[in-house]
Amino acid sequence: MPNYQQGYEEGRNEQRYSAKTSRMVGQGLGTLIVGAFVLGTRLAVEALVAAPFVMLGFIIMAPMDFLGPVLSAPRLMGMLLVGFLAYAGLYWLKGLVVALLNRRGWLWLLPFLVCVVLACLLPGYLAHLLVVHSLPAVGAG
Repeated sequence: MPNYQQGYEEGRNEQRYSAKTSRMVGQGLGTLIVGAFVLGTRLAVEALVAAPFVMLGFIIMAPMDFLGPVLSAPRLMGMLLVGFLAYAGLYWLKGLVVALLNRRGWLWLLPFLVCVVLACLLPGYLAHLLVVHSLPAVGAG
């Protein structure tokens, strides 16, 4: 009879351990999925914010013929560098707005307006330039 009781207890303990382990694996998998979704969303938002600055880099670097073909390494590095500097400058201005806002004055409005122009109007203008220069002109006929 003790062998039966021992086997019975071991079976019950195994089921508890198995359920606990599967619950832990399920929670870990859920955490991993949520983390991947949050990270993917964050990367997508950052890419959407940075895209106009990379396009600005392209517009600035395009007329520089001494850098070689359009997709040459120096020109691409220049585009990325201009885009990164503009992106970093925008976040520096945002920090300046927060710092000036904490000082309780009206001086924060100036960098805030620059941020609005860089974050809202510049991408619209760049998209306009992209559309205008990528579509052929149609003559009134």
